Amino acid sequence: MLSLSFSLLFAVISCGNPGTPRNAQILIHDGLTFSRSITYACREGYYSTGLLTRHCTVNGTWTGNMPECSVINCGDPGVPSNGVRFGNDFTYNHTVNFQCSPGFTMDADRASSLICTKDRTWNGTKPLCKGRVTWNYGWVTELVPILPLIPLMLLCFLVAIVCGPPPTIPNGQVVGTDFTWGSSISYSCNQGYQLSLPTVLTCQGNGNWSGEKPQCFRKWHHCVSSEEYLFKIQHTLVGHTILPSLALFIYTAVFCGDPGMPAQGRREDSGFTYLSSVSFFCDPSLILVGSARRYCQYDGTWSGTQPSCIGKYVCFSIYGDLSLLYMLYFAVMIWGWAILSYNRTYCICAHV
Repeated sequence: MLSLSFSLLFAVISCGNPGTPRNAQILIHDGLTFSRSITYACREGYYSTGLLTRHCTVNGTWTGNMPECSVINCGDPGVPSNGVRFGNDFTYNHTVNFQCSPGFTMDADRASSLICTKDRTWNGTKPLCKGRVTWNYGWVTELVPILPLIPLMLLCFLVAIVCGPPPTIPNGQVVGTDFTWGSSISYSCNQGYQLSLPTVLTCQGNGNWSGEKPQCFRKWHHCVSSEEYLFKIQHTLVGHTILPSLALFIYTAVFCGDPGMPAQGRREDSGFTYLSSVSFFCDPSLILVGSARRYCQYDGTWSGTQPSCIGKYVCFSIYGDLSLLYMLYFAVMIWGWAILSYNRTYCICAHV
């Protein structure tokens, strides 16, 4: 029997030394032969984006590629508005500091310095610099000379000016119930009476009524028209050639002329001859001061006073019209002092 013996030769598979990447170190190494592995770790301040462990394969090569370790950089944290930053190194374990500009304060909820951490982020967010309002109280002493006027000015705004009841007239009555400043009333007569003068009274800022109080006279029971009177003259008097022309001269129509129209207002009229009336109106934002209605009188003049349209909120105190000047002067001074007392940073807030 022939026996054959075979010698089996086994060769050891080696992958060789894979080397050590820059800024890294070998953490675990159990050999360079088949099935062995090697593990790396980046040095402090560096990070790897690839695999840090490699294995020796049957074909004598290492898996993967040589890892790369890059420096940790947290990026620019920015500069706060109205502030400055100290430090331009944004790599691992470095610190940047912040400071607000003069006139601004740092938000207490955020730190004034940041540190770059190993996870490539800052340990916080940049702070906010908020505006600081400062007041100069020296201007208060300048108000002392006008302090006595303050109650007067407040009275002008807080107290409604109301006129007392308008004067009454015999055989007549008042038309209108609003007696506040700027309102107007008129009069009417009882049956059988007529007004001596079509009058409109207006409540003024001093609490008094403007205008002339009329009277009520008894009406004539029989009125003769101009045509009828002229007919009687022509047929009852001697000398028909002169008297008719005289009568025509007597009854020539009375003309009062154009009464005008207030600025920012309008007018409605029935003519400008005797007993004609003209009514005046103001725009909605204004009030009428003067006579709202005027009548053409027998002497060729208009009754009442010329109206005008003024703003509703112009204040005339019961202490005199000069209070308006004092009030305007006071308002201008307060506004000017307030603006000048602010420093250049008032009402400014920083935004991220």
